[in-house]
Amino acid sequence: MKNKKKLFLLFLFLLLISPCKVFAYISGPNCEYQHLDQVKLFDLHAVDEYDTFKNMVVTDKYFVILAEEKQIARGSLLKDQALLIYDIENYNLVKGPIKVEQNITDIAYNINENELYLVNETTTVQILDGTTFETKEEYTSTDKIKGISYSPTNSEYFLAVEDQIKVIADGKNESFRLQLPGEIISSNSQGLFYTYQFEEQVEDIPISSNGINFTSPDSEKCFYTDDEVGNIQVIEFDRGDNPYFLYQTIDSEGAVYVLPYDPVTTYVEIPIISDTLDVKNMTFKATVKDAEGKEYEITSENGIFNLNDLTFTKPGDYQFYVTQIKDNRDILYDSEDISFTVKVRYITSTANYSWTPPDEVFANNGSLTIRDIVFQNKKDKFKNEKLDRSTLSCKEIEGKFYNKEGYEVTKEEYLNSCGLVENPDTGSTLPILIFTTGLGLAGAIFYFSKNKIFKV
Repeated sequence: MKNKKKLFLLFLFLLLISPCKVFAYISGPNCEYQHLDQVKLFDLHAVDEYDTFKNMVVTDKYFVILAEEKQIARGSLLKDQALLIYDIENYNLVKGPIKVEQNITDIAYNINENELYLVNETTTVQILDGTTFETKEEYTSTDKIKGISYSPTNSEYFLAVEDQIKVIADGKNESFRLQLPGEIISSNSQGLFYTYQFEEQVEDIPISSNGINFTSPDSEKCFYTDDEVGNIQVIEFDRGDNPYFLYQTIDSEGAVYVLPYDPVTTYVEIPIISDTLDVKNMTFKATVKDAEGKEYEITSENGIFNLNDLTFTKPGDYQFYVTQIKDNRDILYDSEDISFTVKVRYITSTANYSWTPPDEVFANNGSLTIRDIVFQNKKDKFKNEKLDRSTLSCKEIEGKFYNKEGYEVTKEEYLNSCGLVENPDTGSTLPILIFTTGLGLAGAIFYFSKNKIFKV
């Protein structure tokens, strides 16, 4: 760890001002453009005043997004910038905004040291802890660094400095010169990515912007993406060389995209248990509904509801609701429905920091996976029992009426079956009248007895 830190300091204070081997190289969009298919991983929304998404790095735990305010604050020509920290598992904002120095031009992540490097157009390099995001150290270089990245393959720093790309590693100090017609949007251990604005319509390319060029001393590749997605801001790679694309989609909105992945399919089993029924030799029915309202019916097999071929094409949390169809009068069905969530996530490759050949600049090994299946309130089975109708014979329960055999019937059928007579609906008048009459009769007897009306 100390040796790596010394290497970084040496790079800042000595290597940038030292003579190095130079490979002259002039870059330009002179190759055939290939369409770059992408799928959205998650959306970004404005957080407080930070609504313009400028840069990004991917750590083992987080997507670190550099955002700035769209409007010029307080009449200043400078715009506030902040880091927005998103969980790599659930794509939720978990930290931030963490305000940083203004005019950050690029960010890099060193997985070996768990550090973030923020380079400023005033030649300042700010080092942040990759967990707390607190500033650990700050250094000043002699050159303005336009782009920075770190390759864990061989502890190699890769910098875009003025018109040169400098590769700094232990025992290695070399660079090559570039003349770039566009803005740098990424650099890695292979070369440099920059945008290219099409000045005129290119045949077979139905877009006017979002041209992406990759260039190195050994190779040059050209790509383009759909304008409908938005404006591409940066390309970043994780530890498995999976590329992530940051876009400003519309005002105050952004998105992170990845290369296409295959759908993932899973299944869910919901058992039916009972103390009084032979559920394995019985047939039960249920309806299944997803969060979008799509509904279908399933039938139990061997005492299990099988939800087969649940297919997902993108990451997310997918909710399902299962309700039993209560069509057998002799069964006391479970009174609670079941709901569960399938957590689908994008996972990166487990590549061992392998170097990607130049002809495979975008080699995506990421895929979708079922991260978890969570049952609400931990209820993951139905319990049905044989209904003992003797306990319901001639009873009224919660507004429901049961006949002599214990079956639910109408009120009239209930009265007839059980030999009951409905009480007349006399209200409060009859009791009052009876009470008043009785009181009057008692008074009359008392009066006449007092006046000796009755004689022997």
